[in-house]
Amino acid sequence: MGKKQFISFFVAVLFVSALSISCNSSTSNSSQQPADAAETEASGDDAVVKHINSVETFNKTISNNGKLVLVDFWAEWCRPCKMVAPIVEAVATENADKLVVAKVDMEQDWVIGAFARSYYIEAIPCFILFSNGKEVARTEGYMEKDEFDSWLKDYLK
Repeated sequence: MGKKQFISFFVAVLFVSALSISCNSSTSNSSQQPADAAETEASGDDAVVKHINSVETFNKTISNNGKLVLVDFWAEWCRPCKMVAPIVEAVATENADKLVVAKVDMEQDWVIGAFARSYYIEAIPCFILFSNGKEVARTEGYMEKDEFDSWLKDYLK
């Protein structure tokens, strides 16, 4: 088993553990944002990386006509997610003219369950590249900056 495969497997195990803990905990969440506040935060044009807080905002973001959309599925407890975050931000800044970058926190109530399953998120960090709402590429796990650039280069022509 290679290093990337081991990291992806390890992150998947952590993700499943976190989901089971989250599902077994209380379902009330007093920190949940109202939909209009989530929309405002996610759609701010001055943000380099958009934070998605609802299914509606997610769908609107990935349907961005004219630019590719890179979605980073992550969680606060995920060390590889934290390690790759500055790289994702650099990629967003360097490619702002061709690419919209968004993040989805896998610990949000709207993500856990059917939404995560519908996009086959099995490990985090998981990066899905969308064009006009359709998935065109996917990768999982930590990547160095040059690996990230190499993965994206064919799509950002």
